[in-house]
Amino acid sequence: MTTTQYSTNEIDKRLESQRADLNARLALLHDEHGTAALKAAEGDTVALQVVPDIKRRMLEINDSLASLDAAQRKLNDRKAKEALDKQLGELQAVAEQVPGLAMEILARWDDLDNAIQQLGEAWRSFEAARKTHEHATRVCAVAGRHSPDQVIMTSGIHDSTARAFAGRLLWEATNGEIEPDVNRPRDSASVRESLARELERTINQSKENARMGSSKLRS
Repeated sequence: MTTTQYSTNEIDKRLESQRADLNARLALLHDEHGTAALKAAEGDTVALQVVPDIKRRMLEINDSLASLDAAQRKLNDRKAKEALDKQLGELQAVAEQVPGLAMEILARWDDLDNAIQQLGEAWRSFEAARKTHEHATRVCAVAGRHSPDQVIMTSGIHDSTARAFAGRLLWEATNGEIEPDVNRPRDSASVRESLARELERTINQSKENARMGSSKLRS
């Protein structure tokens, strides 16, 4: 690999500086040429001899400018290749992260599954206490009614109310992101299998997207 003394940006600035210097010199020569050509037309023999030298120097500067243009085109090609290589490298790096990130999601799902299992145990304990309380209030209500035909009004927490309260807790704990979906698998094992299949699809799709993205960048 060929090494260079200057970076691409430094070379760009050097070319720009050289071009500005040459253009300034060329502008002066144009002015000198016009002045000398006018004097030669007026019969000044010295000016007549100076004109060819001025033209020669103008041609030399134009040649130098042409060389700078060629160098700039090559530099632009190099800059484009560097930008492409950077994009391809970044794309490849991201694509290589996808499988690991997918495994991380599965690991975090296992954590969530365990937490939900604990939530289930807590719910069942709560339900047992609620039902015991409801039974006790019902016994009291039966005992305290005025007649056998009186409708029994208990002070227990109804099961639908308890579920609504618990659902609200989950809703708030997840900032409103978790809610029931009857069209999804009901048990955690099938949910995890579905998630694993979906993650496998994202891995394959990411690989394909990365391949297509690389092709587009190279085209």
